[in-house]
Amino acid sequence: MMTNRDHIVRVLLVVIVAIAASVTSVAQLVNTGNIDEVQIPPDTFHVEHEYWIGGYASALLMMNFGDLTVSYRGSMVPGASPESVKTTGGFGYGAALGAVFSYLPRRESYGLSFMAGLDYRWTKSESAVPEHDGVNTFNATFETNAKILYLSASLNGLYRVGSRGAYLTIGATVDMPMSGNEIVLWQHEQSTGTAPGETPGAPNTSIKYRTTTDFRPRVGLQIGAGHDFLAGLFGYRRQLVTPYVSIQAATPMVSTPTAWNSIAVRLGLMWRTGF
Repeated sequence: MMTNRDHIVRVLLVVIVAIAASVTSVAQLVNTGNIDEVQIPPDTFHVEHEYWIGGYASALLMMNFGDLTVSYRGSMVPGASPESVKTTGGFGYGAALGAVFSYLPRRESYGLSFMAGLDYRWTKSESAVPEHDGVNTFNATFETNAKILYLSASLNGLYRVGSRGAYLTIGATVDMPMSGNEIVLWQHEQSTGTAPGETPGAPNTSIKYRTTTDFRPRVGLQIGAGHDFLAGLFGYRRQLVTPYVSIQAATPMVSTPTAWNSIAVRLGLMWRTGF
């Protein structure tokens, strides 16, 4: 026969077992003593610094449009008057190096980035229709090769897409031409079936002219995209490595007497450290 004492003991055992089971289940849900139990996605992008400084390197591809007008001396005869010629469109490429400063607020989807450096560009333009004036040209097409060094700067707004480091940008650019820029004009006389010559106007002759043109400061817009990757040694990840791409359009490279412009695609890589 069960006594009151036995009944009380059994009730206490049931209560103790129930409390122990509930504590165990809570411990399985929340373990405050071990941070490894916190389920944070391993690929989540999280920065510990708001200010970043570093450098960048980039390559540029250009597609030109419009007409470039240059002057040249069209004859070896003393006292001959300069002539002008137009070349159209063309293409180019270049490379840039510089410094970058970024403001990336923590736990925010926006940011700002300022970039400044030297931007070297080589570009080419050609005429399509042979010219003949009976004195300076026989059956000639023309080619211009320009080497331009810019001091370039850009200010970009940044918007993060998702939580893994990808972002979109839009910003303004300024390109200031430096001294020492060069433009070379080639006069290519096309073959007409006669023997090559070595004097101006002779078939199969190429004549090189060093000339000048008025490269103008440029102001433009760019849009782009990139991806920040946290980097560092021994788990101390306070560096960002960022591949990026942008499309740039701006005011003409040369505006008088004709306008010559370009649209460019830039591929680059940034490295920054936080502070």
